[in-house]
Amino acid sequence: MSNTTTRPDADAGFALLEVLIALAVLAVTLSAIGSLFATNVQSTRRLEQHLALISVARAVETGLPGPQHAVDGPLTGVMNGHVWRVDYRPFGGGVRTQASSRWIPEQVTITVAGTDGATFRLDTVRLVARTSR
Repeated sequence: MSNTTTRPDADAGFALLEVLIALAVLAVTLSAIGSLFATNVQSTRRLEQHLALISVARAVETGLPGPQHAVDGPLTGVMNGHVWRVDYRPFGGGVRTQASSRWIPEQVTITVAGTDGATFRLDTVRLVARTSR
């Protein structure tokens, strides 16, 4: 028989310090999860805004006058609360068309601005019919 006696209740339960450490770890973990969730929500919102701007730009592009019609000056408007603008200018880049060519390249820039200040810009080139001189 041993002369050391141990109390059965001495190691039972948690000490106050252990409980506080567990609560601190839980708080840090929940804070990290909350931060991750907030970042995810913010990124989703930005992505939805960007897709809305792209959708408006595509709708505006679809409604542009055909290549047989020359456009003088910029076109502007509002669609779904987004302000859009279309600018036409001669295509640069050193491309020269032959005088006998029926078509002339033209640069088209569509800019769409959201209500929160976000913008989307679409640059493309189209061929327009040469006007008779």
